[in-house]
Formats: sequence, structure tokens, C-alpha cells
Amino acid sequence: MISFLASTVSWSLLETALVVGLVTLSSKKNGVVRCALAWTIPSSLAYNFLVFYFFLPVQEGFLFGQGWTVFALTIYVGLAGFIASQLEEDSNSGFALICAALIILLAECSLWTVNTAAVTWGADKAEKFAALANIEVASPEDKLPETDTKNIVLVTPDIAQYLGQQALNSVGDNLGSLFLLRPEEWVRQSIAGHLYYAAPLEYANPLSQFGIFSKKIEASPGYVLVDAENPNADARIVSSAPLRYLPGAFFQQNLYRHVYQYGYTMLDKPTFEIDEDFHPHFTAAVLTPQFGVTGTVVKKILVVDATSGNIVEYEPGQAPAWLDRVFSSSLVTDRVFQWGLWSSADSRNQWPNFAGQYQMTPETPELVYNNSDIPVWLIPMRSHQSSNASSTGVILYDTRDNKGIFYPGLSGLGVGENVTHTFQNAASNIRSFPIDAVQLYSINSVPTWVGVYTQAQGSHGQSFAAVGLVDARHLNGANVIMAPDMNTALSRYASYLASGGGLSAAEISQLAQLQKASGQIVRLGLSVEQGESTFHVLLTGQSKPFTATLKVSRDLPLMQVGDSVQIEFIGGSADLAVTSIKDMDLEALTGS
Repeated sequence: MISFLASTVSWSLLETALVVGLVTLSSKKNGVVRCALAWTIPSSLAYNFLVFYFFLPVQEGFLFGQGWTVFALTIYVGLAGFIASQLEEDSNSGFALICAALIILLAECSLWTVNTAAVTWGADKAEKFAALANIEVASPEDKLPETDTKNIVLVTPDIAQYLGQQALNSVGDNLGSLFLLRPEEWVRQSIAGHLYYAAPLEYANPLSQFGIFSKKIEASPGYVLVDAENPNADARIVSSAPLRYLPGAFFQQNLYRHVYQYGYTMLDKPTFEIDEDFHPHFTAAVLTPQFGVTGTVVKKILVVDATSGNIVEYEPGQAPAWLDRVFSSSLVTDRVFQWGLWSSADSRNQWPNFAGQYQMTPETPELVYNNSDIPVWLIPMRSHQSSNASSTGVILYDTRDNKGIFYPGLSGLGVGENVTHTFQNAASNIRSFPIDAVQLYSINSVPTWVGVYTQAQGSHGQSFAAVGLVDARHLNGANVIMAPDMNTALSRYASYLASGGGLSAAEISQLAQLQKASGQIVRLGLSVEQGESTFHVLLTGQSKPFTATLKVSRDLPLMQVGDSVQIEFIGGSADLAVTSIKDMDLEALTGS
């Protein structure tokens, strides 16, 4: 609050001194100074109060953080000049003020241009920008960390919106007439070891905050929680504590204004996060330009209690463990974009490199949880040529700290619209369901795109239709595994990988947890799903059957109980998918 009032008063005094000085120099009339003081002081105070209160100008970086306020000053001085020219018979005063405003504005633009060129132009400056991302390059043999398939997200923000609206209208008291859920405010996060979407209940009618033509509502009752792993779970409203500070609220309850008035004037987009006790907070990174006008870095981390407004400040890297996200998608994109352009010495040697040689461009970051407690921004990189639809590698960027790892061994993966079109054109997608929330995971050490098929529910959002998986190195509509639930999809995907699918023999041999087993068949069964036959083989001493398709061996229909077999299988798969099976008795019988 002190920073806000001090800024208002100091800029008002500066404007008053400037106006009075210029009017005095340009006019011969007596009393002009008194008149100027009479209307300039109150008008400038009112003007600057409106500027700082409603527009929340950033006070970091250029001109010691006063770039936007200098611009506001020129607007004020120009208006003062126009008014003076209309009120005074001698228009010298108004003309002088208008000229002063134009000169100040021109000087500011010139300073900004010179400053920008000074800190950005040149290969050495480009190298500094690339270094801000702090990205380590892994060896070509390194793979993505294996994904815990229990933490694959099956709910999109639109599905969360649909489920949340259902919950809002089912609790009684016609709560949906008082509050609403904004689609852009849903935040995926880990709470007590499980993945959820959470969004605050915002005022449906802005006037209700003041009781104008409506019942006065002093605070939001709480937030909505949607299970991100199970699309069939019901959403629930958590109303343990009222939310008094919200992004969509007005005046003193507005979250941005509340934080601004405590002196934090340059923020990354706040994130709605719930701690392990299910208490609501807003978290945000306080930013500052590293190089005068650009090169944004994180200066502090704020945790704002959504109920009391209490603000706790943390140093970068020291945020509480429950906080999932410090670096937003946009901030990470800016960092990685500069790194992709200028991390290569070959690229910098071509400065300014308008042809884009040796440069990379990031795809949109996706928030991925390889397990329930460790989120990362996953960013496929491709060459700077927009026509290239495959990756040059993949970056995993820490959501809480300024560091990332680039995996060059993941080059050649299908990315961008190529992936969406593959899912959309899958042979099994006979109802042409749209695809959403496409994310890259590592399943059985195979880079795998996972997408959620949705069904439109009008303006209310979407509902879950199916889940799809496809090998990221072999994008083909025929290779897409589409299933009504994740367990079925994983089982069929493991069978696809084990039976070869689009993989070579060398790729199959590199699958995670490839193991061997041998013994006699004690049970042998057959099931048919979507026209594909799957054999279930139980061996002596085993508690769980192996699964194999005809693609693994054409001899499967000839095997019988009592035969001795040797099996290779994917140990980490849900159904112990077989990559090869050899019937020793059958070979002896046929002499093969």
C-alpha cells in the first residue's frame, strides 16, 4: 500500500511542477501559476490514482521501472495542454505543454529503442539470452524417465469445466446463479499424491460484490475439485473457507491489485494451487528484466492465501514442496525459444541468421507428471523450418526451478499437427471424436503420445469419449490404440509393442523390463476384441497369465496344455505382453 500511495503522490508532484513551470515560461498573465496549482494538483492526483489503481503499470526494468508511468505522464501533460489551449486566449501555455508531451514521448521511445538494441544486438548477447534457460544436454542414449501409468491424465480442462458445472448446479441453493467457473482458470496439480483439476468459484454477477441490484456477496464459498485421472469421478465443491481474493473480483478483492499494492508490480500469471491440507492459495513468480528491457528472470516466489490475503515470499528454489508450478507455460516458452535459436555456436556464427540455420523452435509446453509428485514441462523441439513435422529432441523443464534437460536421442518423433491428425484419422475412430490434451509419455521405454477423445457438450464443455495411444516414432492411423479406458488401452498397447507393430526387432529388444520365462502350459485361453485374437497362457509356477497375439507366433492355435514353452515378455506391462513364444514340444514334433 505504501508503494502505491508513494507512486501516486510523487508522480503528481512531478506533473504539477512540469505543468506550472511550462505555463510560467510561456505565459505573461498574472495568476497563471496560482490557477495551474489550483487545478493541476487535484487533477494530477486523481489522474495518477486512476492510473496506478486500475492499470497497475509495471514498475520494473526500463527507466528504472518507470517506463509506463512516463508514458502516462505524457498523456496527462498533453491533455493539460489541450485544456489550457481551450481556456486561455493566449494559447502559448497549451502549445508548450503539448510540445513537451511530444518531446517526452519521443525521448522515451528513442531511449527504449537504443536500450533494446544495446542489450539484444549481437551474437554475444544472443549467447547470454540462450544461457538464461540453463538447459543441460543429455547424451544421445538417454531416454525419457519412465511414466507411472497410474498418473496419466485422462481429463482435459474442458471435461473439468463440464463436470464442474454439473457439481455447481447439483448442490442446491441454485449456486450456479451466484457463481461461475472460468474455463481458463482450471489448474492441473498434484494434491496428496493424486492429480486433480482445481478452479475457484468466481462471482457470476460483478454487481453482487457490492449488493447493487442484487444480494450482496462478500466472498466466494470455495472452489471445485475434479479428478484428473478418472473421467468418471464426480466433481466436488470444497467450501471449507471463503475465497476473498480472486482474479475476477473488483477493487480491493482483485488478486492482481491486492498483490500490486504490496509493491509486487511485475508478476507472471498467478496459478490457483491447493496445498496438502486442501487449503486454497494463489502462487505467482515475481519477475524482473535481466537485461534492462528484456530477458525476464524470477526474482521472488509469492504464495497468497486466497482466504486471508496473507502474502508469503520465497527465494527461487525454496518454494514449499506442495507448490507444483513456479514457471508458467509462457515464461518457459520464452526461455526455451531463445535457447533453441542461439544455443548452437553454428547458429550464432550466422548472426543475425535470418535464414534460421541450425536453429530450433519449441512446440507448446505440456505439463506432464511422470509420477504424482514430480511435474515437468515437456517441450518437443523441431527445426526452425515450419514444414518440418518431426522433433530434433525433447526438453524436460523443471516447473519449480530454472533448469531443464534436452534429450537429443528423441529426435525423429512426430510432433505438432501431425500427431493430432494421426489420432483424428485413426481407423478405430469411426464416430470422428475430436482429440484433446495430447501429451508425450514414456511407456515401456517407448515415447508414446496419449490423447483424450472427447464429445462436445455445447457451451458447457466436453465429456470423455475414449483414450488413444500411439507410438511417437511410428505415427500412423492404423497404429493408434483407441479404448474406452486406460487399462484396456495399456493392455492393447503392450500387445502392439510386443508383437512388433511398427517396431523393429532391435527396438523390441530395448523395451523396458524385457524378461524371460519358461515352463509348462497349465491353462490356455482365447479372447477376441475388436476382431483381434488374443491368447492367454498360464505357466506352471506363475500366478498371472501371459498374453500374446498371432503377430507374435502363428503357432499359438496349435499349442495345448502340457506343452513346454520359452517366453520373452514385457515385465512392466499390465498383462505381461509376450514378444516371442517358442513351443519346444511342437518343434520336436514337427522337426523344425
